[in-house]
Formats: sequence, C-alpha cells, structure tokens
Amino acid sequence: MCYLVNNKNKIDMANSSIVIFKITGNKNEVNELKEKLDFVVEKHKGAGYVSFAFLYEEYGFEYEKVAQFPLKCWIEGVSMEEDVLTVESEFAWCNDGIFEIFMRSVYPNLSVLYEEFEPNNIIYNTNDIERVFFKNKYWLQWWNKDLFGWEFFESDEELFEFVNKFSDDGSVFHTLDEVNDYIKKLDEADSGKYLVLKHISYVND
Repeated sequence: MCYLVNNKNKIDMANSSIVIFKITGNKNEVNELKEKLDFVVEKHKGAGYVSFAFLYEEYGFEYEKVAQFPLKCWIEGVSMEEDVLTVESEFAWCNDGIFEIFMRSVYPNLSVLYEEFEPNNIIYNTNDIERVFFKNKYWLQWWNKDLFGWEFFESDEELFEFVNKFSDDGSVFHTLDEVNDYIKKLDEADSGKYLVLKHISYVND
C-alpha cells in the first residue's frame, strides 16, 4: 500500500489518525451491526461527515465528549467480505478507544481488531498480534524534495527492495542495520531526501 502527498493533494487535517477495524464473530450480530452502520451513514452523509456519536445514539448511548466534538472521530467507509466487517475511520490525533468500549458493551462476543497510523506523530500500532488481518511489519515515511509519502511492508525483503530503489545510487541493503545506517546518512547529508522507519507496535487491549 502506498500513500503519496504533494502540493496538489494535501492531507485534510493535521494529526489525522487513520484507523481500520475488522469485526468478526456471530454472523447475526455482525450483520446487525453492519445494518446499523449502513443506516447511520445513509442518514447523516449529507452533513459532510458521519460521526461515531451517531452510531452510539442509535443504541441509546450518550457520549457527551463525542457529541461535543463531532469532527473528532468519523466513519469513512463500511464493507463486508466473507463475514468480516470492515469499518474505515478517521480520528483527530489518535484512536480514542470509545468504539472498542462500545463494542464490549453491546457485542462482547465479537472480535474487534484494528490497525492505526498517524503520519505526523508516527503512531503505528495494532491489536492484531497474530497478524490475522493486518500483516504489515513496517511503515516507512519518505521525502524526496517536494514529494512526501509513506509505504507499508509485510517483510524485511519488501522493505529492502524499496530502500534499494529509493537510494538511487546502486546501494543494496540486506539487513535492518544497513537500512538504519543509510537513514542516518540521509539525515546528516540534508539533501532533501529522508526516511523515517517505524516498526509496528502491538497493543494488548
């Protein structure tokens, strides 16, 4: 997966955290949740955003903090494939954990796995410790003069292949130590090319 940001395509909000949830378990409960999510998205899409607060209200919950800041967390997409419900979302700053609290309250038997990344503060974590859905090991941010983007890699070999191409000087990297040394050299050279490497953090919820 590759994300590219340049002067014509900026991130909409500073410190915006992208969180993808994967929800599995009892088929009837998963379908019920999806129907609620679809209803909420359809009902509120005209507002320009669909806050998670709207979902909680459908179940009779009132989260005053969320209601006061409706732009703090919102639903970007809902899809189902092979009984796995995917909810794509965006949070200001970081995942506030309220969706997980909601799920434990309403659907305690459903599994909720997520991956979160926020490029400005280099937050990259998941509770998918066994890598059932989220298999990436590394997140690499790169700068090349006026271009900026980030990449995700499932293996060391994928990371090395990208850095080999990025180096553009014939260098070949075979170990993480070599990659880290190259990143340090880029920082010291101050040539407009930079790399920031982040190993995913595993969170025990």
